[in-house]
Amino acid sequence: VHSLPHYLKHPEIHIPLFRKLIGSDTMVSKKDASSAIGSFNRFEFQSVQKSIELRQKLEDISPLAKSLWPSFAKIWEDFNELGNSIK
Repeated sequence: VHSLPHYLKHPEIHIPLFRKLIGSDTMVSKKDASSAIGSFNRFEFQSVQKSIELRQKLEDISPLAKSLWPSFAKIWEDFNELGNSIK
């Protein structure tokens, strides 16, 4: 993750995270969540392209970096599973 605060700005990330941490699906209403997601300023193509280039550079620098992406995905899945089991 090149910038955790960057990812946390996205409502599709921070709303579920806060819901899991607090244990309440009503903390943010579905209407408010939908509105936040719809109005969130997504990356422009140029930014996406730069992100792809940065990832490639990291993978070129270290073969280990490429192998870490699945680990990050697994950590996120485990976090979600843990949150779901707490309900």
